[in-house]
Amino acid sequence: MRTFVVLLFVLCSCLSELQVFQSRDNDKKPIFMETTQRVSESQVEEQRDLLQELRAIVAQQSTKLNEMGATVEEQRVLLQELRDIVAQQSTKLNEMGANMEEQRVLLQELRAIVAQQSTKLNEMGATVEELKRENRERPKVAFSASLSESKGPNSDDGILVYKHVFNNIGEAYSPVTGIFRAPVNGVYYFTYTAFTTSSKKRRVSLYKNGLLMVTVTDDVSDSEDGGSNGVTLKLDAGDEVYTRLMAGYYIFDDNNHHSTFTGFLLFT
Repeated sequence: MRTFVVLLFVLCSCLSELQVFQSRDNDKKPIFMETTQRVSESQVEEQRDLLQELRAIVAQQSTKLNEMGATVEEQRVLLQELRDIVAQQSTKLNEMGANMEEQRVLLQELRAIVAQQSTKLNEMGATVEELKRENRERPKVAFSASLSESKGPNSDDGILVYKHVFNNIGEAYSPVTGIFRAPVNGVYYFTYTAFTTSSKKRRVSLYKNGLLMVTVTDDVSDSEDGGSNGVTLKLDAGDEVYTRLMAGYYIFDDNNHHSTFTGFLLFT
């Protein structure tokens, strides 16, 4: 740029000098002729060459300025594009920030739900363990037995002793006396069957502590006949339950176990 300025200055000086020569030619021709004689043709040629170089330099500088203008415009467009990209990225970052906040809130809610479910599971686990403990501690009472032989008719009522025991959990039934003695307070269920043959009459009743509860009876029997009954009783520990064959009646049983006595604890 400094070279360009210097050359312009020299060009202007040359032009001024030429104008001076022309002015002197119009005003005082003899002086001009004298000056012209002093200027050699080589100097004029040098000034012409210098002017040509200055014109070339001016053309080059003009071209460069145009190129610089185009480059500046390109940079301006590029800068605008970069600004647009930055704005888009800023918008996306804001959206991502909003999404992250929503996800953070959702994650917090999920954590709260998980904590609640964990608490409920712990409570359920504690309840299950308590039920298991209660079930382990709860007394288990159940029995079932059959006569295995026929009884009657007798002149007096008599307790039936079911000697063939299928099971006797809790050992509350006695196959020696035929009496069930409640080991704990609770509600029990009892059922029994009575079978007869050869047209013999049957009458079997179930008792609680000497009080009649239910009866199976048949005064006119076919060649084979059977009946059953059942009852739910609330018993205190030590209460006794058994069946009686009434006087003058008959009950049949053998290895096929037609006549049975069953009972078990429902709950305490």
